Amino acid sequence: MDIASEMNSRLLNFHTAHPLGLLDPERLAQAMVQARQDTLDLLDDFADALGDREMSVPQRAEVNPPLWEFGHVAWFTDHWIRRNPGRALGVDADTEALALGPEPFADADALYNSAVLAHGDRWAAGLRDLPTLRQDLRRGLQTTLELLRQDATSGATPDPLRSPLYFHRLCLAHELMHREAFLMTARLLDIPTPRLSARLPERLPTAAAVIGDDDGASPPLAVKGGVLALEPSEGFAFDNEFGGLRVDLAPIQVDARPVLAREYLEFLDATGASPEERACFRQANPRNDRAACHLRLDEALAYCRWAGRRLPTEAEWLAASEHPDFVWGEVWEWTGTPFEPWPGFRPHPYREYSEPWFGDHQVVKGAAHCTHPLLRHRGMRNFYQGHRADVFIGFRTVALQSL
Repeated sequence: MDIASEMNSRLLNFHTAHPLGLLDPERLAQAMVQARQDTLDLLDDFADALGDREMSVPQRAEVNPPLWEFGHVAWFTDHWIRRNPGRALGVDADTEALALGPEPFADADALYNSAVLAHGDRWAAGLRDLPTLRQDLRRGLQTTLELLRQDATSGATPDPLRSPLYFHRLCLAHELMHREAFLMTARLLDIPTPRLSARLPERLPTAAAVIGDDDGASPPLAVKGGVLALEPSEGFAFDNEFGGLRVDLAPIQVDARPVLAREYLEFLDATGASPEERACFRQANPRNDRAACHLRLDEALAYCRWAGRRLPTEAEWLAASEHPDFVWGEVWEWTGTPFEPWPGFRPHPYREYSEPWFGDHQVVKGAAHCTHPLLRHRGMRNFYQGHRADVFIGFRTVALQSL
């Protein structure tokens, strides 16, 4: 399919509105209520499956103890809203110079601040019990909604990033990202999540009915070269999306959709994968017509070498996403771009979000089937270490256009 994208051959400014930034105070409050209900439903699903008040799980690098992670969600919102006297300043809040309000309970910061309590220590910490944790989540929501009503009437500002609502949007984004992390943990540990799953969209077959032939084949899309100007999203953006970046792009041919499970199986068969490797992949990918998922970065790179192609860079992925036939949203997608700051990067008040991870993570684009709609934004720079196969993650390939 030799269809060029609508990208201007000289300059494309990638600048779009973020779904979170489009929420007015009323819809923001509604989204917070629903997000907290999702969290509480997941808490009940985990409690039912694990069968005890401690909700014990084996210690693994990919997961957190459920009691700790649910408590962290409650702590984070309380920390950045109720206890943050500088929240009216948005990203300009100097949280290092401000004394935060009193802790909600003794040792809350020591127990639930992820920047303070090391991952391995979370299994031995004296965490809140299950009934108390449910109470924390419910009471915390009511306090947050009351403060949101106050903040919404404290005066409008033309810059939503310097608005009293910025921290409310940040905390909502944080809770929705943990919602997906809970689903990743549930899959990894075989924990049913019937309460939340009833509200999730079904993971649909990839694109055969949208583009391509009956067998799912999808000819690559042609994307023009040019200069791509990356800019932060309107209304809301994370700090790693600031600073601005201009990238010279050569013309490429990019897959219209992520690599399918059947295509990855062909690679495994052609390269002599062991029966164990094939069975492991098949367990995570029972359907041939869906995007290949739960793949490490090195596995994606090996497929690309076999196919004579490569992963798209972050900028190439964004440029290609402008094409009307570009299909995304079933799985997160590895890119060939290391996670680094853009020129002029300045950390936002939540300094632990991205700055500590520069250099040893990889940029991931797109969204998974279970990613909340408010986080389905092409400009989002998600990031993971390359060994993470527990993520709902796959990839697509590109090649330079032949002259």
